[in-house]
Amino acid sequence: MTLCPPFRDRVVRDLWWAVTSPGLVGEGYCALVPRFEPATLLPAFAALDADPQALHQSVAGSLKGDRLRLGAYFEDLIRFFVMQIAGHRDVQSGVVIYDKKRTVGELDLLFRDGESCHHWELAVKFFLHVPELAPDLGDCFVGPQTRDRFHLKIARVRDHQVPLAGHAAAARVLAPWQPLRSAALLRGRLFYPASSGWDAGVGGSSVAPNHLRGWWCPVDRCDERLPHADSYALLTRREWLAPIDAALDAVTKWDREQVCAWAGEAAATWPVGVARSYVVAGLDPAGRELHRGFLVSVGWPGRGVGDGAGR
Repeated sequence: MTLCPPFRDRVVRDLWWAVTSPGLVGEGYCALVPRFEPATLLPAFAALDADPQALHQSVAGSLKGDRLRLGAYFEDLIRFFVMQIAGHRDVQSGVVIYDKKRTVGELDLLFRDGESCHHWELAVKFFLHVPELAPDLGDCFVGPQTRDRFHLKIARVRDHQVPLAGHAAAARVLAPWQPLRSAALLRGRLFYPASSGWDAGVGGSSVAPNHLRGWWCPVDRCDERLPHADSYALLTRREWLAPIDAALDAVTKWDREQVCAWAGEAAATWPVGVARSYVVAGLDPAGRELHRGFLVSVGWPGRGVGDGAGR
């Protein structure tokens, strides 16, 4: 589990995770945003943690409503980082590229760094490894709701989203931004079957070797496969990014019997073969996150595995 400095504010910790956590894809797969050095960022983040109001205002739109729009929240976090911490100027987001009346695509983020101009494509994704899905390891990752496939998503980022700035239809819009450098900033976790060596999952040739890992298991196998921890917490989507610290986060600590009883009830009530899931974090004696995983419905992923790249 990637360690996070003890920032008290949850959104500040999410921002730290978004900026400094390992990427999902390997360096040779596509053009990537260079790694940020955590030590150089600590003073700015400590100051932000002392007064996070501006950050809260910046992400307020994506945190509205009952269901967090995780992708929009992630983009808001990175936009704040680029503007307020990195101090870049002329920041624009969601720049739509049209070819006559047809939408070709959208550039997630544009900004200037001195004399240089940058285009970043942003994504945060979570995929579960299903070994029997395909012979190629890289084709075996499915989104929790089964609509997304990891290899299709990252191929779209590499082959469409990152090169979009070079499309002929973008020439007029991007004329003031030349020369422009395009790259992707991809964050997330890959989850491996809890019955395997999940904490050493390799992910395939396109996956970054140091990617964040987790586990998954069906709710009816929780009792035998739930990885050990001193306590556990069931997480909402609001808690999917930075590691949990029960001393700072409003989570309820459960013991193993409680989690397995909850999973047993889910196994009895969730429809078999219908994609449902819940994220669980295992905690150490101090309430800090040791690992996390998905408890999924019986029969998951079923027959509804998507063949689209998602967004």
